[in-house]
Amino acid sequence: MSLVVIKTSDIEYAISKSINTLIDNFKSIRSDNGGNEIGGWHQFIFDDKIGAVATSQGIACFAYPNKEFAKLPLAINLLKNEQFKDGGFTIKILSEFPLVESTSGVLLGIRDIKNEIAKEIITKGAKWIENNRNDDNGWGAIKETVSRVYATTLAMWALSATKGNECQAIINEGIDWIKNARNADGCWGELPRDEKSTPFHTAFVIFVLRQCGISADSDIISTSLCWLDEQWDKRDMWESHNETTNHIEHYDLEITSTRRARIIWNHFVTPWVIIALLNCGILNGKVFRGIDFLINRQTKEGCWKHQNVNEFTLWAIHDSLFCLTSFLDRIVDIKNYDSVELHDDVLVLKGKFDLARKIKSAVSLTALYIKKYWAGVFISLYLLIGGICVLKNLWCFESYLIGLIIPISLLVIQWRIGKTVVIIR
Repeated sequence: MSLVVIKTSDIEYAISKSINTLIDNFKSIRSDNGGNEIGGWHQFIFDDKIGAVATSQGIACFAYPNKEFAKLPLAINLLKNEQFKDGGFTIKILSEFPLVESTSGVLLGIRDIKNEIAKEIITKGAKWIENNRNDDNGWGAIKETVSRVYATTLAMWALSATKGNECQAIINEGIDWIKNARNADGCWGELPRDEKSTPFHTAFVIFVLRQCGISADSDIISTSLCWLDEQWDKRDMWESHNETTNHIEHYDLEITSTRRARIIWNHFVTPWVIIALLNCGILNGKVFRGIDFLINRQTKEGCWKHQNVNEFTLWAIHDSLFCLTSFLDRIVDIKNYDSVELHDDVLVLKGKFDLARKIKSAVSLTALYIKKYWAGVFISLYLLIGGICVLKNLWCFESYLIGLIIPISLLVIQWRIGKTVVIIR
């Protein structure tokens, strides 16, 4: 019988170690025009420079485990300072014009930030992504460059996460592009129909399709999930694959007639495969071993080493924290237990009875329920309290009925807010 044990304390320790590394390596400077103080990180986390994409990913690293980030205003100031007038973002190696991948990455990092500056950045950035879509309804690095699987799915996710209902038609057309980009095996590689499927591109597409409302039971996802399962390796998880684009993809952009720039995107495969599987409701031995793989591969610096990069990178921390927190969120109330064990795909939760922890959990669940169903809670309280007042002759029945207008109106408002329409062709 195989046994995989995941201790919640180990996951929480790994998350805290990375968060502390981010705190210790946050750099702040004055903006170029001598204005507001700005701050952030570089993709090489111990580098003295700072960049927009890395900074946005760093912000997300605090958001995933709900950690406080005291210097968030400085990081938002940096993003505002780095945003092009047309709304796009670029990377340090390329200063001339924005890229789809970097713009999408920045928007995704701040998708849950509610302050006015972040909202303005997102609005301008989303419009730039819309304007730089190719005529085939996919995205390349910039408009009129070849549409790529990673760029397209990243742009779709960014629009879905920040401007979902407003961009639904564009997202649906992107879904059609993704469907047509499949290889003969039903999966995806770096380029559409290149017959070079990789675990990374396939997992990333699955995850984004789920974010766009596609059912995990649909043919487009179920077929690729079976393929992903076959690519697993007991020692290297999904890292060892014969297609080099599983880990790194690059392309050259012509800047001028005499200058070309090579753009490189590295991929941390295993975290994204696990994220995709979790989002499809899959929790099996391979997922557990993948989580164990990440915990054991974390360095003493709180980072993860990528096989193609000599330095520690912020994007590897981002992908790993997103994966670890996704795992915690998908397990049924795992925080009430000390460990979870998988015995031949049978999940066993273990922990001592802790009254304080149970009470805290109950309060937390109650708060989440009220937050989600606030109108229903309000009308239930009105019916109960108002009914008692009528029975005790403290309130006349006519007033009680008239008063129902307000809670019923709130119930309708909540229903309208929560109602979303997803068109799947």
